[in-house]
Amino acid sequence: PVQQTMQPSPSPKDETVNWKTYTNTKYGYTVKYPTNWGITDVYSDEMVTFGFKGDGNYGNYPPLVSIRVFETSKFNQENIDSYTPFEHKIIEENGYTFFVYAGTYQIGASESEETRIEAKRILKQILPTFKFLD
Repeated sequence: PVQQTMQPSPSPKDETVNWKTYTNTKYGYTVKYPTNWGITDVYSDEMVTFGFKGDGNYGNYPPLVSIRVFETSKFNQENIDSYTPFEHKIIEENGYTFFVYAGTYQIGASESEETRIEAKRILKQILPTFKFLD
């Protein structure tokens, strides 16, 4: 009889391992973001936006990922609609709602499909790195 040896499948490479880390001590979380991205905007502790820094086919509408913190009791669909995200995730913890979303500046006819694709791709990679501090 022929013996078959099972080869373990290679583990997927963690692309986030060398990413930069942002820490928000007021709301108690950390999140990683790509090394070729930077913090583009910080609005007090309630909102931070990460954006692509470098050459790309994005023009004035680069891919962005933002985290906006709301008191859960004050969060509603209108909050989501006002940011017109390409894609988003809502995380609730300790009376706060963390609205994590992919977008760009001034969503409309000027954003490229590349911007939309890249913002959604990075959001999918950022979400698993979002962790609450102990």
